[in-house]
Amino acid sequence: MDRFTQIQVFYEIAMSIGNSLEMKKMLRRSFQVYMRKLGCCSGAVLQAHRDAHGALRLETVFSIPRHSGGLPIYQPALDHIPEAPEDSRLESLMSRLPRVGKVDSTNHYHFMNLPDFGILYLVKSNKPLNSKILKSLPPLNAKLASSCRACLQNDRVEKVVKERTRELSRANQELHVEIKERQRTEEALKEAKQSADQAKSDFLANMSHEIRTPLNGILGMTELMSELSMPDSQKDLLDTITTEANSLLWIINDVLDFSKIEAGKLELEAQPFDLREVMDELMASFSLKAMQKGLVLNTRLDPGLTAELIGDRGRLRQVLVNLVANALKFTNEGEVVVTAASLASDDRRTTIRFRVSDTGIGIPMEVQGSIFDSFTQADGSTTRKYGGTGLGTAISKQLVELMGGEIGVNSTPGKGSTFWFTSVFPVQEQAAPEDGEEAPKPEEGAPRAVPNIPPEGRRILLADDYPTNLKVAQAHLRSVGYHVDTAENGKQAYELFSRNSYDCVLMDVQMPEMDGYEAARRIRDYEEALRRESGGGHAASEIRRTPIIAMTAHALKKCRRECLDAGMDDFLTKPLRRNDLLAMVAGRLSSVAQEQAAQRGGRRLPEPHPQGEDSENRPPIDYETALEEFLGDAELLREVIEGFMCNAGKQLTILRRAVADGNMSAVCKEAHAIKGGAANLAAKETARLASELEELGLSGRLRGGSEILDRMEAELTALKVFLKLHMPEPPDFPEKE
Repeated sequence: MDRFTQIQVFYEIAMSIGNSLEMKKMLRRSFQVYMRKLGCCSGAVLQAHRDAHGALRLETVFSIPRHSGGLPIYQPALDHIPEAPEDSRLESLMSRLPRVGKVDSTNHYHFMNLPDFGILYLVKSNKPLNSKILKSLPPLNAKLASSCRACLQNDRVEKVVKERTRELSRANQELHVEIKERQRTEEALKEAKQSADQAKSDFLANMSHEIRTPLNGILGMTELMSELSMPDSQKDLLDTITTEANSLLWIINDVLDFSKIEAGKLELEAQPFDLREVMDELMASFSLKAMQKGLVLNTRLDPGLTAELIGDRGRLRQVLVNLVANALKFTNEGEVVVTAASLASDDRRTTIRFRVSDTGIGIPMEVQGSIFDSFTQADGSTTRKYGGTGLGTAISKQLVELMGGEIGVNSTPGKGSTFWFTSVFPVQEQAAPEDGEEAPKPEEGAPRAVPNIPPEGRRILLADDYPTNLKVAQAHLRSVGYHVDTAENGKQAYELFSRNSYDCVLMDVQMPEMDGYEAARRIRDYEEALRRESGGGHAASEIRRTPIIAMTAHALKKCRRECLDAGMDDFLTKPLRRNDLLAMVAGRLSSVAQEQAAQRGGRRLPEPHPQGEDSENRPPIDYETALEEFLGDAELLREVIEGFMCNAGKQLTILRRAVADGNMSAVCKEAHAIKGGAANLAAKETARLASELEELGLSGRLRGGSEILDRMEAELTALKVFLKLHMPEPPDFPEKE
């Protein structure tokens, strides 16, 4: 291999090395080898370009040696070109490449073309490069030009990358700062939202209390007045006041529930309950209203439905009450039917579909999609004509979704509507009896009623800062014989308690000077101090825990927890209904009496003997309960009894024919109707017999149906005789057909 081939091969190797990450550095080294092999003492790679004024300029890409004295190394050679000025000399130089000349007496310069890149400048001592070498250089120079282009391109890329990296770094820093700032903003917003939610909850609780307190006074006073004798015209006015006050209370409850759901504060309970009881309560609540409007109200449960469930009974009832109330409101004739059927079920849970169907005014198709929106009704005029806020269906939708279901409506204007919803409930575990054993039965001596503790001589401490509420509760308690002391705040209540002995304390939770929570805590501390002072043992056990019952207009679950945490035993939500108040007090006094009896002799107080099915003296109707259900309106009760007895006679005839023909559908329908009517009148035995007959019809086996009908007819006859003997104005009963 000759010298020039070696130079070329070496140069190609160097050029390949020059494509590495240190491209410019390796290219410079390769150029040094290139010059050394050619015997050159210095050189440079140049690029020509025009400046902003159009003048031609040379720029050194790299040179060996580097610039010295601030002048480029090619300047002496350029100075030997006679043309002037500089840009003219450059143009002359560029037009006559290659060019050879003397720099001085010993050094010769060479200007050669680097294709598509620039100019190669070499300086050789003593003599210039010979022609043979010059002829071999163009291919090498082309490769040198290619490497220079790649090197410059790499430089440009590196500059762009560095600039972009700097920009990205700045952007990253700015983004980091922005993220930190956003996080701080989000945290601040979260804290602000939590504060706002808490403030909203507190505001709702306080407003609920402030609005309910005078409203409770109104309802309490109307309840007291309803017990007085007055003309029918005045009674009608009083009934109107009660109805409107209850409507206002309903609206307050709806707004409060809606706000709690919106704030995510509403929690569902998981307690065992019986769906049949919920449906029976629904019938009892709305039967009177249905009768007054001349409507038929029925409830039906799928025979295969599991009724022993676990869930929030109160919220399920609230949804059903909302839908049934709407159905009755918008239905003027026909019927309202509530059904419950199983969609899917296993050993652990069941999905139930509820339907509330009516024959009312219906809902146009175009507004059915928005019927579950807040404050929405099918038509703006309905709010004025029928009343309501439009919140009931919105709350029902949210409650159903909390219960794991969905809600919808099918409706035809002028024909009626069917509101349906599904809910998922865990099923109560049923303990299966072992082989050969019967399922456990209630003990013969197990109590079935609250012991009747006479109120006479019982002393009650009543604390409430609102005079009307104080007066209402005091009147209810005194009407049955309780001795009542009153306090206007928690401080007075505690002072009275520490000086006197009380059987029960009724404590409002929100009072001036000292609230009910603090008063309850102090009472419990006082009782504990008395036990310590007694030295323990039997004497300490005689210092009993006095029942404290909270009274509040707050309807929040949180309030109940706070009451129990403060040492209270139970909870009454205002407005205080007379029966609820008296039942609560009697129940607490009974529990205390049972505990005391157990401590004294190890036995419970004897229970009053309940009037069971085998009691000869059992009346066929609990007239007082029925009268109470009809708000003391004896005339209305008399009318309803007349209608019931008239229908019952006809229904017995239909039932006997249906039993004989095996018509299960007719048996179920007529027995169900009698059951509902009898239950409304507190004719419990008639209702029980009708329920038995209905169950036979649902089971598809009518064996024993005739015997049940005989007993039912005898019970209805006894009912007729009883009413004629005991009612002030007996109904006019139709003759038996």
